[in-house]
Amino acid sequence: MNSAESKVEQVMSRPWLYSGLPHHQQSDLRLSAWSNFSLGVWSTWSIFSDQVTFFVRRIEWARHQDTIRLPSEAPSTFGAESPLPRPLAEDMISSGRELLLVQSQPDPYGIVLDGVSRRLLVQEASGEARFITWQAAAPHTQLLDAWLEATSVALDNHLTLSSAHLVNNAA
Repeated sequence: MNSAESKVEQVMSRPWLYSGLPHHQQSDLRLSAWSNFSLGVWSTWSIFSDQVTFFVRRIEWARHQDTIRLPSEAPSTFGAESPLPRPLAEDMISSGRELLLVQSQPDPYGIVLDGVSRRLLVQEASGEARFITWQAAAPHTQLLDAWLEATSVALDNHLTLSSAHLVNNAA
């Protein structure tokens, strides 16, 4: 993993800390999912709740925009946040939780040079977090792939158009 990708992984793993968007506590995180296309955009969708309102936050990195950068420069990420209707948020969290209960961690899928790595994390109100990681289209990951694809589309429908995907026609 190169330096820029390591920095981006820190950002994606701690979406509550993303600067430039409203402040959230780590304990407000309910669900986070990412799709990291090794030749295109790395996107993370996170659902937060302050006990009254739900919010969806998307953070993206258009990696090709950072092919030439100074070592001290921060990676070029894009963030967006919007309120999320309670029924939709609760349904996504519930379905993510159920998926984690029935889906075992897939076996490693060989060496992947140009694939899509994915992750689903559900954090309970108690602070306990469970997660699963996998490669898209790997054997026995159809339920995970279908869930993430449907969920990301539904969440994107509540956010502004993706800036990362507009940069140089990113994939």
